[in-house]
Amino acid sequence: MAAAPCRLHVVVGASPSQYRSVANLIRSIDVHHAKRTQLCVSMFTLPRHEAEALNFVQCTRPTLANTILRLRVFDEGGFEPRIRTNGRDLRRDLLSPYNWFRFYLRRESFPPADGNVPVLYLDTDTLVVGDLSEVFRRPLGAADAFAAASERPYDRSLKHFVCANVSGAWRGAVSLNAGVLLLNLRAWEEQAVLRRWSALTRRHERARRLNLCGIYRLPGQAELQLLNLSYAVLPSSYNVHDLGCRGRAKDWKDRLRRSAGAHILHFNGPSKPWSRPHMHNRTRYEQSLIDLWNRFTPAESC
Repeated sequence: MAAAPCRLHVVVGASPSQYRSVANLIRSIDVHHAKRTQLCVSMFTLPRHEAEALNFVQCTRPTLANTILRLRVFDEGGFEPRIRTNGRDLRRDLLSPYNWFRFYLRRESFPPADGNVPVLYLDTDTLVVGDLSEVFRRPLGAADAFAAASERPYDRSLKHFVCANVSGAWRGAVSLNAGVLLLNLRAWEEQAVLRRWSALTRRHERARRLNLCGIYRLPGQAELQLLNLSYAVLPSSYNVHDLGCRGRAKDWKDRLRRSAGAHILHFNGPSKPWSRPHMHNRTRYEQSLIDLWNRFTPAESC
């Protein structure tokens, strides 16, 4: 008898060096899913990593009780139209195909492809601490191409991404963090997001050839706002960010306050829970989050 089709789709993409964090992420999704509706986690990998990814998936599946884990292979050669650019500040992690595949997801890959089932993308440095079913019930208008949580006021963050020659247009705006991204793939395709994004990339590169800053300095996130797409804003509980950034005691008190009642924690920043070299100088606030992360560490590594 065929299994019931998945109504909730979560997507992650991981290279072999990220399997440790992804194992905890997938287990955290499984533990908190109430199983009222079938939930599938699709792990995307490059062809050159397929054998290692298959071993990881086969090892992880028996540990899951409430979710279905699937392996998907994506080909970087299929990234058309081209939207990736080096930006001004070269960061190798931002150039990885694992950072870009989320924008090329296709509606037909997630049946039933009726356009009413959003797909939730999660960065590999996130941890789920609440039932995700609610995020799929968030209002997402027919014209909204995606939903993401706002990170912080424009003056502190979006300004870091956007060049001075376009920054004036963003006064008073907020920046978005695309590490948790709820995608409406029907609207994404109907609004030709990739074609418009590609045009923006070409405009940026023409400016760079003239030794101008162009449009943005760091690629892969600010463009979602520069494209003037219709989007919804997720509550901050679905992306409690900056948990991988060092800070003062008052910063950590604020982060812990925000993590109360959270659904998704995001360890963006250089100080990850699995960064062993820095364990000796963790603050007690950081240690409390490390202890939480370790609760989902498998007894046997895959």
